[in-house]
Amino acid sequence: MDDDILVMEEIDSEVDSSNVDINVDKFTSDNSTYACMANPREQDLSNLRDLIDQTAPPFTPAVLDDDPHVTLVYSREQHVDIEAITQYLADHTGLPTAVVDSVEYWEGHDKAGCIVLKLRSYDADSLNRAFIAAGAKYSFDDFTAHMTLAYDIGEKTPAIWDWLEYANPVIRTAGLNLAFNSIKISDCK
Repeated sequence: MDDDILVMEEIDSEVDSSNVDINVDKFTSDNSTYACMANPREQDLSNLRDLIDQTAPPFTPAVLDDDPHVTLVYSREQHVDIEAITQYLADHTGLPTAVVDSVEYWEGHDKAGCIVLKLRSYDADSLNRAFIAAGAKYSFDDFTAHMTLAYDIGEKTPAIWDWLEYANPVIRTAGLNLAFNSIKISDCK
């Protein structure tokens, strides 16, 4: 575990998290770990809702109302050293942020189709690496900071294709920033 702590010290990102609520209420160290940046600032979320509504999507972006978050790690078979990760988080100040970059259709691991908002986030990338250094094993091929807008939308229809073509230039030029008020750490569901 000493090597993991050294790797975390090398990462030493600009993640600002001392003002962030770190919620570990549902973490039991049962050999899995899920972590996310959650609870975007209300004004940021309102701006994002307005931007998405402006593009008139052919689906309901329900996740913005139900559970807006950015998954940092999903480790089905390994849990993190919670003390190492909370120390890492305690060493940083402020809120983790992301810049809204684009929107994409993803088939998803269950092939049900989803729409995701891709983000550029040094903080999310650094936090992902910190969780890996603290023992988590990411369950997907690579980490891409994103926020899901809608699940279970089905196949990529012509209406979705057309919306993506229209929405991406609007989203890219908006330059919308998001800051997150909490980091949630729990067992995988």
